[in-house]
Amino acid sequence: MPPHKSDEPRSKDAHNSLGVARFLPPSTIITIVLAVAGVWVLIRLLPAVLVLITALFIVGALSPVVQWLEKRRLRGD
Repeated sequence: MPPHKSDEPRSKDAHNSLGVARFLPPSTIITIVLAVAGVWVLIRLLPAVLVLITALFIVGALSPVVQWLEKRRLRGD
């Protein structure tokens, strides 16, 4: 009877008990590290980003009113 593949000795360094390779290529590791770093930066900057978005909404909402007042010579100089 010919030996099955599961009977062949395997290196314990590169495979787990199911025969699946456990190593990750460097590009995958770099991608994961950059993704985690990006999420961390976004979390750290979230308060500033929210203030900026709120300010843009206020400017957008008040701009037509300011233009209307400027047409009627009610400048806030």
